[in-house]
Parts: sequence; structure tokens; C-alpha cells
Amino acid sequence: MQYAIPALIMVVAAAAAFALALPYLGQQLPRSVTISQATYNITAYAITPGEQEKGLMNSTVNGSTFMLFVFPGSRPYPFWMKDTYSYLDIIWINATGRYGRIVYFVNATPCAKYDSAQVNCTLYIPPSGANYVLETASGFDRRNAIYQGERIEFG
Repeated sequence: MQYAIPALIMVVAAAAAFALALPYLGQQLPRSVTISQATYNITAYAITPGEQEKGLMNSTVNGSTFMLFVFPGSRPYPFWMKDTYSYLDIIWINATGRYGRIVYFVNATPCAKYDSAQVNCTLYIPPSGANYVLETASGFDRRNAIYQGERIEFG
């Protein structure tokens, strides 16, 4: 009986994770994204709430790091930079199928750079909904001259 409650909690957690993944079962996740006529391989995914909460926290980020956050619907999902020590470009994308548009993007500063306790981190919130968010090393937007409303293609 002492193991019944932890086992039940694990079953409920597994069922919840499975339910969250249902919209993506049978679908191929994008392997690449084309922006400004250049194609980049997606190197990591954040699909579950746990993966999305962690994002690129405590990760080494370089010019070939592209993490794609996949959300079940189009909403203005907020992001922050707690425990993230690399400067990032955060790009919100609203897409249907393979094609979409850049809704918003920011050059995000690590929270630790301005708040050593990391309790007052800036929330980055797009002005409209998106169902994907791409995180990459800072400077990507400038090097590629991306703009709000630009068309993207997933491959």
C-alpha cells in the first residue's frame, strides 16, 4: 500500500504527458526552418511543459543552436531568461502546416546580467499569438535581416 500513491502519481503524470503529446503523434516534427532564403537544422525540441520550462537553461548556445518550441495552439506565450546564461534571439512563429510567418522577435538578455538573484526576470511577450517559438544565439536576427511578418517554411 505504501507504493500505491507514488505509483498512482506516476501513472497520472504519464497519462498527462501522453495527452499533451497527442496533437503531435503521427505528425513529423519539422527538421529545419527556412528564413530569409537560408535553411537551418533544428537541433532541439521543447514539446512537453517540462521541456518548455527548461528550454535552453544552463545550455551552451552557439550559432548552430536552434531549439523549436511546439505549442498546441496559437497564443502569446511568454518567455523569460531565468538560468539562461547565453544571450538569445527568441522568434515567435505562427504556422499552419509547413508555412508560417514571424509574429515577433526579441534579443533577450540573460536575467543574471541585471538581477543576480534572478527573481525579477523580464518577461518577453509577443503582441499576438504564435504556435511555435525558435530560440537561437543572439545576433541571428541581425545577420539574417529578419522582420516581423516574414514568411518561413518548415522542412
